[in-house]
Amino acid sequence: MTLDVVRKLLLRRALPFAARKNSTGVQAWCKAHGVSNSHACEFLNGQRNPTSDLLAALGLEWRVMRKIRR
Repeated sequence: MTLDVVRKLLLRRALPFAARKNSTGVQAWCKAHGVSNSHACEFLNGQRNPTSDLLAALGLEWRVMRKIRR
């Protein structure tokens, strides 16, 4: 799973929390799940990697694995 897929997943999960029509709902989603809003916004803007609390709220984990040679 790439970082872009995680960004799309976050936006999809946050959409039901949108208060207005043109809102993403990320701020309300972060508040409901105990995630830092500033870290989530920086992740969505590509300025940082996802934090552990953000990944846990999405049901994901960060795992570093060895690449298999073919």
